[in-house]
Amino acid sequence: MNIAVVGLGLIGGSLAMTFRQHGHRVVGVDPDETTRNAAIAMHVADLCTEDLAAIGECEFVVLAAPLGVIVQVGRDAMKHLAKGAILVDAASVKSEIVAALDEAIPETAYFVGGHPMFGVERRGISAARRDLVVGAPFVITPTKKTASHALDRVEGLFSSIGMRTMQMAPDEHDAKLATLSHLPQLLAIALSLNAEDTRAAGPSFRGATRTAMSPPHMLSNIVDKNRVALVNAVAQLHETLVGLLAAPPETLEARLVQARERRLELEAVVPHGSPSTVRLDQK
Repeated sequence: MNIAVVGLGLIGGSLAMTFRQHGHRVVGVDPDETTRNAAIAMHVADLCTEDLAAIGECEFVVLAAPLGVIVQVGRDAMKHLAKGAILVDAASVKSEIVAALDEAIPETAYFVGGHPMFGVERRGISAARRDLVVGAPFVITPTKKTASHALDRVEGLFSSIGMRTMQMAPDEHDAKLATLSHLPQLLAIALSLNAEDTRAAGPSFRGATRTAMSPPHMLSNIVDKNRVALVNAVAQLHETLVGLLAAPPETLEARLVQARERRLELEAVVPHGSPSTVRLDQK
């Protein structure tokens, strides 16, 4: 199958090399010449170009452009989609992005919102790795406009490369990811800013602030696009922290046990490298 990946950064590059490993022909599109040259050297794609017209031969197009420009890049890509092609975005915030692309998709093609849940602190094509993809969640965010056969094909494609597919509405995604992804990144930033002297910092602090090394513009865009959900997540976290500090010893210990059990449950999620399909309403 011919698959195009538009945007060959960490996410797009990792997906492209994984698609290619599974026997698909991959067309990589990126405006940056250095990125394209690196992608060729790393065997990320069969063809690397800056010309969006190259996606016209592809059945699937994965839109992995930066969050701040993904809607415009998506609209530009739509001009070149083949009849019956499926466009999948990889944005980390869904409500605004999905609504815009849903509205813009031509009648001759299909759009399905998605979010591959993997990454490291480094950015760019040089950080792309196949092992990041296998076992990682891929959240699909269908709407009333989403064609059922396109949804099934997207689910099948990403499951076939080892990802754990799951479905939720775009606004549900943004609320959940505010707590599961965006707030932890924001906390890492806040902890780093609060600790002026880190000479005595140990593994706990280093682990908790790991994502503070992520590209600043990336989190800035996430906060801008998902601000309301993040404000709610921060308020909920504040309430939880106040409750823990005010709790009597026996209540505090019970809450600590609950937190430990919940964290252990995370370790028991589908093991790395074992794909599955999950619909959150079935859990």
